[in-house]
Amino acid sequence: MGNDLLIATLAIPTVVLDEDGPDWTAARAFVSTMSADELNRVLEQWRGEPLREDENGELDLADGRKEMLDLVERVKEATASEHRHLYSTPYIVPGWTVWITGGDSWGDSPSEEFDLFSAFLDSGLAEAAGFASKFVGN
Repeated sequence: MGNDLLIATLAIPTVVLDEDGPDWTAARAFVSTMSADELNRVLEQWRGEPLREDENGELDLADGRKEMLDLVERVKEATASEHRHLYSTPYIVPGWTVWITGGDSWGDSPSEEFDLFSAFLDSGLAEAAGFASKFVGN
């Protein structure tokens, strides 16, 4: 049994990136529309644990939404700066800027950015911000 290469990408039309950039405001607004089930699913995938309960034993939606807002900010920071495990280029697919991260499937997660991008894509936040929900290039 060998290693596999795992890759996560975020892609946005370069013209959108050049004009206004990702719509981080829309992504933040999308967080308020997420149901308890959606928050649970994404949080379990991203941090490995479901929504916490508040002092009354109810699911703490406010805490879950705060975590999602943190996810938006962390992806925003990752796409705005250089990272050892993150490569961005407008040259791979003409007309698109693509951020690529990944690594081996063996052991720990391939990279922190891999986990961030995966949760960001799976949650619907990426699409809300203007990134391609499924990227296949031209």
